[in-house]
Amino acid sequence: MAADRKKVSQYLALTKSFAQNEFVIAPRSKNMQFMLDWGIDFDTAKDTVLGLKTCDYVDGPCADDKHLPDRNDVWVFGKTLRCDGQDVEAYIKVTHSKTAGGFGCLCISFHESERPLVYEFGGEQREVYVLP
Repeated sequence: MAADRKKVSQYLALTKSFAQNEFVIAPRSKNMQFMLDWGIDFDTAKDTVLGLKTCDYVDGPCADDKHLPDRNDVWVFGKTLRCDGQDVEAYIKVTHSKTAGGFGCLCISFHESERPLVYEFGGEQREVYVLP
């Protein structure tokens, strides 16, 4: 179910606030291999999520297919990353999760997109994130 711009903007603001409290990347092999292949460290991945904009929105809110407790709906974003002149489209799936200190941001997916992403607000100019 697609969200409107206002809802996406509100979700991103909340996500960024929660990420300042606690940010976790799911230790899935797909995520770890992508980060290794592209030289992305934890701080760069977090900066990428903190830099997401409404125009990077792909889908959500969607029900969490894992049905884990203490996890809200998931949202999907995409970001074009550039390293040494090469671009890759990152698939980024995030949710909010309960933590001891309140809420945090759980980045479930941070890997190369397996198919072209369709950006709901695709008419806007999307920015490329140049990896450090």
